[in-house]
Amino acid sequence: MAEVWRDVVGYTGRYEVSNLGNVRNYSTKKLLTPRIEEGYRKVMLCRGALDRKYVKIARLVAEAFIPNPLNLSQVNHKDRVRSHDYEYNLEWCTNQYNSEHALGKPVIVLNEEGVPLSVHPSATKAAEQYGYSPQLVSKKCKTGRPTRDGLTFVYFESLRRCLD
Repeated sequence: MAEVWRDVVGYTGRYEVSNLGNVRNYSTKKLLTPRIEEGYRKVMLCRGALDRKYVKIARLVAEAFIPNPLNLSQVNHKDRVRSHDYEYNLEWCTNQYNSEHALGKPVIVLNEEGVPLSVHPSATKAAEQYGYSPQLVSKKCKTGRPTRDGLTFVYFESLRRCLD
């Protein structure tokens, strides 16, 4: 796939973003070095000495390359990898869809003895049943640590790998 460059929205004549997720200075053509925050690639954009901010590269790519006729507010990584900021991997979506997509892996709930209690299509659904936030359930799935009341949340794919 050929790399295509377009002006960064709001920074015309200062920065360009490519369909492959690179950002460069418009004048010098020098690539900006992204920093990683919580898995997201971000770059600092400046309009002047006092007007600087870090911006997610995914949003820059989406604004430049992906039509948004419904004026949706969120940018979703289709493959769930936050650093894959390629045009073909991004889509505009609602906040709810973005959250459900990110937490959309099947979850098994185990009791203190490790006996399965229930299976859910996502961390969001497991959280609803047990009264936790989806973020906490997702965190528990990643760490394997039980909740205060002894429940353990496990991604189905992780459990399956252990059994294979």
